[in-house]
Amino acid sequence: MMFNWKRILLNGVLRLLVRRRFKNSYTVEFIRRLIAKLDRPVKLPKGMDHRFETIENLACEWYLPAGLDDDAPLMLYFPGGGFVLPAMNAHRDMVVDLCEKNGCRGLLAQYRLGPEHMMPTGQYDGLAMYRHLLEQRGERADNIFIAGDSAGGGIALSTLLQARDAQLPLPLGAMLLSPGTDMTMSGNSLLDNLNKDPLFHISALLWMLKHSLPNTMPSNDPLVSPALGDFTGLPPLLLEVGSTEMLLDHSTLVADAARAKGLDVTLTISPHSPHVYPIMGFLPEGKAARARMGHFMRRLRMPQPQAETVAQQQNTNQPDDKARNAA
Repeated sequence: MMFNWKRILLNGVLRLLVRRRFKNSYTVEFIRRLIAKLDRPVKLPKGMDHRFETIENLACEWYLPAGLDDDAPLMLYFPGGGFVLPAMNAHRDMVVDLCEKNGCRGLLAQYRLGPEHMMPTGQYDGLAMYRHLLEQRGERADNIFIAGDSAGGGIALSTLLQARDAQLPLPLGAMLLSPGTDMTMSGNSLLDNLNKDPLFHISALLWMLKHSLPNTMPSNDPLVSPALGDFTGLPPLLLEVGSTEMLLDHSTLVADAARAKGLDVTLTISPHSPHVYPIMGFLPEGKAARARMGHFMRRLRMPQPQAETVAQQQNTNQPDDKARNAA
């Protein structure tokens, strides 16, 4: 494995300034103010149209690269934040980059958050957004990608399950980045990576659950723990996760369950990469993940026989998940 000083330095900074300094006594309001203060501005490419719009009572942002047709592919993105924190500009930066490089429109949707709006409010918001695009905007399902990171990745997967159960046409594919998909927190990686995860301490995960999951909501309900749902009929999935994340099993469980149902699954376990590394465009791992996301979207937009050939070539040329993890 190539020596990567940027990743090593970042993991050290995260461990010292985030993981070790987090306190259970922190309020949600304090963390929100702190992140807003530290957040850096987004640099938009020349000609990109950035619009704010309220859709289904949710704060949304459009990112429209110059020269795109109205029927260009649409990426509906749900940002992470532990179900309690709003989108950061790092999320916006990645959405901008993916849209600019892959010729698609971006719609970042901020679902409602705890503790003001406890689960499954955010999950219902995901379905409402997707249904709105289909029924109110006339968007074609086969022209939409759903994506999300961390908590937003869980919202994205829950949206797929809800849409399938509502007999709505499903999107072309979904991209889940270090998704939070199992609120039972029962995976082995929670303990295996307890001291390896550079970002999260177990207390931080429990703090997020405390402020987002009500006692009346069963943690094993697939609405909030979509990894435990039935994946029959879902579209292709791309998952990105770091090998030392405590939430590693939230991705591998989804990948295993999806493959058992015959789904097209692309799982990358990036060695020693921090939580949601694709939003960190300055990391080689982040750049590589964005390239894989772009390839995934382009492949699924190809005519089916050609897309199948490309998928077969990709599987032949890449190591399997366990090999990546061991690298």
